[in-house]
Amino acid sequence: MSQAPNKVPVADFQTERLAVLHWADQLYQPAAKAQLLHDLVPILTPTVLAHLPPFLHASQTPKAIAGWIAERAAESDVYRITMNSGADLIGLLILADVAETGAQPIIHMGCLLAQDAWGQGYASEMLRGLLVSAQSAAPLSLIGGVARDNPASAHILRKLGFQLQADMTDVDSEVFTIALTPAKGAPA
Repeated sequence: MSQAPNKVPVADFQTERLAVLHWADQLYQPAAKAQLLHDLVPILTPTVLAHLPPFLHASQTPKAIAGWIAERAAESDVYRITMNSGADLIGLLILADVAETGAQPIIHMGCLLAQDAWGQGYASEMLRGLLVSAQSAAPLSLIGGVARDNPASAHILRKLGFQLQADMTDVDSEVFTIALTPAKGAPA
């Protein structure tokens, strides 16, 4: 039996257009959870999930999406990505601390954006906000895998300072990391 991942030390955050909020409260309120399930139907589509590992895929039935939510909640810290102007869900940020217990956090990240949110700069904006939020928990490393047939996501990571990890990269995907260190004058 595998051990549950460590709690991710990243707080909710906002950017100019987006609010990125942990979904925990929503999972324990029946009406809010039903709304989340409803809101995920247009996000968890085959097109959106195409670049992700098979274990992250789900059919678009309420039962399958409810199971998907339960699996993500058990293995990760998941954040809803909404517009600041309202509660419109446009995606999810999935973070899991995969470091050994007690070690410096190594946070594996994944992002799902609704197809109609693609090409509008939301992924770059959200990741910039994540870097700022995660900086307060430094030292830590962020790691993300990108399917080779998804060059736009790889470009975003490079643009934000992530480095390709050749030893972790394979024929299907590239892996990028960035190490965040405490800001000068901040306690380590």
